[in-house]
Amino acid sequence: MLGLSAPSFEDALITDAIWAGRCIVFYVFGWVIIKHPWSLSFKEFYIYYQPWITLIYLAIFVGPVIGYFFA
Repeated sequence: MLGLSAPSFEDALITDAIWAGRCIVFYVFGWVIIKHPWSLSFKEFYIYYQPWITLIYLAIFVGPVIGYFFA
């Protein structure tokens, strides 16, 4: 495309850090801090919800890097 630079690995890591930070904050507020019928405690969310939360975070962390290699 005209005007767009080729993505760099550094750009992928920066995008990765931004998305990871946003998702972690969103999950903490949405699932732990704001109380609702499905809310969890910190221990329930980060200990009992394993391995699912780790797999979700891993997908968020690795997604931009994988996208870089396919671009």
